[in-house]
Amino acid sequence: MQEIKNLIDGVSDGQNIVYEWENKNDHQLLVNFTKDELSIRYEFDIDDLIIKKIVGDTIDFTNKVQSISAGLSTIEKDIHMVLSI
Repeated sequence: MQEIKNLIDGVSDGQNIVYEWENKNDHQLLVNFTKDELSIRYEFDIDDLIIKKIVGDTIDFTNKVQSISAGLSTIEKDIHMVLSI
């Protein structure tokens, strides 16, 4: 989880990125950020291993993953794509 936070921290320098990071009692991880007026939210249900990505008001995808590590990797890869890294 720290890697994702560091990723967003690292690219926010000089770019228009505002983000919010929330861990709800180790049951759900929420990552919200805005880049160039595009609002993106990741909701990772750690108990059920389901990731949901919401762009604006639209659900972009909902994925079931095999592990917490796989879920975090999915979010990290998607953030790389969004930020063109």
